[in-house]
Amino acid sequence: MPKAWSENCIAGIDWLLGFMKRHPSLSIRKPEKTSLARATSFNKNNVMMFFDLYEKALKKFPVSSDRIFNVDETGVSTVLDPPNVVAQKGTKQVGQCVSAERGPMITIVMTVSATGQVVPPVFIFPRARLSDSLMVGAPIGSLGLVNSPTSAWINSNLFVKVLEHIKKTTRCTIDDKIILLMDNHESHCSFEVVKYAKDNGIVLVTFPPHTTHRLQPLDVGVLGPFKSKVKIAQNDWMTNNPGKTLKIQDLPNLVKEPFQLSFNLRNITSAFSKTGLWPFSRLVFTDDDFAPSYVTDRPEPEENNQQHLELNISIEECLPSTSAQTTIPGTPITSQSTLENNTQLISPEDVRPYPKAGPRIEQKRGRKKGRARILTETPEKNIIEKETEERQKKKQPNKTVKKKTLSNPPKKSTTKRALFDLCSSSDESNEYLKLQTSDEEMSGDITFGDFVLVKYSGPKSVKYYVGCVDDVDQNHYEISFLKRTLGDTFIYPDIQDTDNVAKADIEMVLPKPTATGNTERSCSVLTFPKISFGKYNMG
Repeated sequence: MPKAWSENCIAGIDWLLGFMKRHPSLSIRKPEKTSLARATSFNKNNVMMFFDLYEKALKKFPVSSDRIFNVDETGVSTVLDPPNVVAQKGTKQVGQCVSAERGPMITIVMTVSATGQVVPPVFIFPRARLSDSLMVGAPIGSLGLVNSPTSAWINSNLFVKVLEHIKKTTRCTIDDKIILLMDNHESHCSFEVVKYAKDNGIVLVTFPPHTTHRLQPLDVGVLGPFKSKVKIAQNDWMTNNPGKTLKIQDLPNLVKEPFQLSFNLRNITSAFSKTGLWPFSRLVFTDDDFAPSYVTDRPEPEENNQQHLELNISIEECLPSTSAQTTIPGTPITSQSTLENNTQLISPEDVRPYPKAGPRIEQKRGRKKGRARILTETPEKNIIEKETEERQKKKQPNKTVKKKTLSNPPKKSTTKRALFDLCSSSDESNEYLKLQTSDEEMSGDITFGDFVLVKYSGPKSVKYYVGCVDDVDQNHYEISFLKRTLGDTFIYPDIQDTDNVAKADIEMVLPKPTATGNTERSCSVLTFPKISFGKYNMG
């Protein structure tokens, strides 16, 4: 035993260097971070169920390899981790200039086929409207989309436009379908997406949750090299533009070269082959690949009613029965015939089982757990449609702000305006007519589209609100209320605020509103000419 072992009671660096020298096949690697959800979800049962589903899709829709596609999104920020550099030994700190501490991000949607065909990427920007300057230098045929000024994330409406872009490139039809493999992101599984895909010959197949790091070709062999080359491209850009800050409009041109180098035939076809998607093979994954999920092995869901096996198995239960043989446990067996007849072998796991995770607690809250499925099949499509309708019904009461309606006599002086037309340049007169207190006369004055001032009387005060008439039902009106901003300007709120109002609670009909400007944003800010709301206690 080395002297250092006796002094320190542990093996030192000299032993590690010697061990690595004696085993040249080993190397020190930095492991990739893998979440517990991914480690446990990638198990043999989930993978085999997905391959069964994928095989069913291939048999039901026999397509060639050039009609099998994989789509996925990735984010690219103006600030990425710098690549590895060469530095002097002994240097305590090595720095690299970047644009900022944190930068804005865009989303890039990539689509590839099993034969190496690449669909031009789709860029999603955090903007209210798309400017031509955002797409300068982008790969040929790329599509630019916008979400909102604060978000570049993809949603179901944007993914429908992505499918339109894929359809235009692949020219798929009902008679010439394509199979599109993707993850279970909520934007991919909406009813609008499924309906468009089914109507245009796109068969949507989803991977099991938390398994895309091993099953999705883009994640396995394409997006990794792409991200590495983007880091190098950003580093080169900072070198060529000293003192400048990388902006969002520079990213499409910046990722063009990494995109062309990474999305090549070799990387794409190798990724499809490694995942067993094309050529189709169930044998690409071995038991060693499923080993991380061993810690959470549990019975199948349909077997939950059976008694769960005890994890700690005693040694006596693992040993052969003494009635079958007279050998005392722990005594060496010398008879060859006895060894051959002993069909029960004892492994170290039987003596001391490996640690196991406890049963998972079922949580009723949160979104529904995803699964691998063919979304465009009629049963799945009907389920998604039904779930969408139920969600809309549940959300409707939450969006409606119910106000207390009291019957108060209206004032004699009221007003009327023409039907509202957003950003209209009409020069119609803003003068308005007086409403009479008679119910018969008032019912003919207030119509759909009128803007009105509604009064709500409380125990201690009276509040006034501006709204638009959405529906008329005899002596009651459905009003969609506006939100007051600065001064006497109003906008439509993000969450619809509606209420049923009696005719007697309408203080006046307002004149036709006008927009404060000609831009898209200022068109949504409304003002009412010749009306001063200062004398009203506005809510």
